[in-house]
Amino acid sequence: MKPKRRLGIYILMAIPLVAGCATGGNQLQNAVYTTHRHVANLEQNLQGSVQQLNQTAAGLLARVDANDQALRSVAGKLEENRAKLDTLEQRLDALIRTYSRQQQRPLSAPGSPTGQSEVEISDQDFVVEDPDGAVRR
Repeated sequence: MKPKRRLGIYILMAIPLVAGCATGGNQLQNAVYTTHRHVANLEQNLQGSVQQLNQTAAGLLARVDANDQALRSVAGKLEENRAKLDTLEQRLDALIRTYSRQQQRPLSAPGSPTGQSEVEISDQDFVVEDPDGAVRR
């Protein structure tokens, strides 16, 4: 091939490449603009979601705090009930020991020669407090 002919072919080949670069530049600008528009839409849409998530998190933290407070209250009542139960168990043990001692020796009425009196245990000797604070006998 002749050098002039080769030069012509190279020029003809270069024209579509140069034209393609110009078109590619527009496509790149369009892609950047489209991407920017999508990012802006996502930011706008996510802003509401983030606010909603923050509100939900704040609500959950408030509920956790309330549950912690309720748990501490229940734990305090449990300790109170344990203390009351321990007291009742001690009183019951003392009554059982007293009753056992009384069963082992003969009981007599007041004024009897032995001088001992009978021990009576009535329902009034036992006081039980309900969880709501009411006292039962």
